[in-house]
Amino acid sequence: MCLSIPSEILEIDEHNNALVQTLGVKRRVNLDLVPEACAVGDFVLIHVGVAMEKID
Repeated sequence: MCLSIPSEILEIDEHNNALVQTLGVKRRVNLDLVPEACAVGDFVLIHVGVAMEKID
């Protein structure tokens, strides 16, 4: 079983790393495993510092 956390993308850099916010906590995650394009304002599921999927 995996636990993932929904987080909002605040910014994306040129290396496909994003600054995301989860319940007021900001952290950097990698977007390489997300199959579709992500943009600022999108929500993604985070697991172990990597975004796994874009969500509504």
